[in-house]
Amino acid sequence: IYCGAKVRRESYAPLAQAVLKELDVADAGVLVVQSPFNVWAFKPATVAEVLEAYPSITCVAGHSIGGVWAAEMCRDLQAAGKWPSAGLDFVYMGVHGKGLSLAPFKDLPFGKVGYTIASEDGPMQRAAEGDVPGYTARALLDLPPSCTIFEIAGGNHQGYGSYGSPGIAQGNVLPDHPATISAQAQCDLVAAAIAATARRPPAL
Repeated sequence: IYCGAKVRRESYAPLAQAVLKELDVADAGVLVVQSPFNVWAFKPATVAEVLEAYPSITCVAGHSIGGVWAAEMCRDLQAAGKWPSAGLDFVYMGVHGKGLSLAPFKDLPFGKVGYTIASEDGPMQRAAEGDVPGYTARALLDLPPSCTIFEIAGGNHQGYGSYGSPGIAQGNVLPDHPATISAQAQCDLVAAAIAATARRPPAL
């Protein structure tokens, strides 16, 4: 899981634990990756570097800007001819922004792609400019036809991690919308989306 900007890795620990519970595979693991010193101006370890250290990884997920970075790194991986033989799956977690296009990553050879959209996500609401159905329809055009959409009814942007509601002092000048479901409920829904995308049939 690639973290959102300025979010501590520990904030995604509940989500990582929930993913493992959903997968229910003895040797499964979840790695949480953040920028050096938690400064978003510095990009985190690349997908290529992560795979070199942990070659058993078969699914990449990213929250907010972390999702964009992770997709860019996967594109670089493909361009370098280093796509893993076991393949990769990908999950966009609350990846929204006005003018943001995911089309450059549409044709990457992911086995499965998941895209989550939380109804109270502040960045999504701002990008939609009052037309959430239209925004969603446009976003779908940038995604592979086989992409699975996971709707998080009542969830918000900060609910992808457990980091509360940062204010101006923490560098967040645009507030999130209040969630209408519990933090645990959103965590479970997001974990189910990641697990559904990452899950693979048992080896014969």
